[in-house]
Amino acid sequence: MQDKNSIMIIFFIMTLGVMLSLSSLIFIIYCVWYEIKNNKKIYKEAKRLAITCMMIGFIISSILLFYINKNMF
Repeated sequence: MQDKNSIMIIFFIMTLGVMLSLSSLIFIIYCVWYEIKNNKKIYKEAKRLAITCMMIGFIISSILLFYINKNMF
């Protein structure tokens, strides 16, 4: 069993990971929509950075979910 502070820290970091993933996904959807609507290209670096941030957010969230599953139950 863990104390209250470590549980709060884990959920805070997991929330940051989920928010990073969701904001990256929303940005990628916006980029695709903008390119289709305006027939203009957005910088490839922006898309790569968004995909990288999404992967980092998924990794953070999954690692913490596995940690919670292992230590809590």
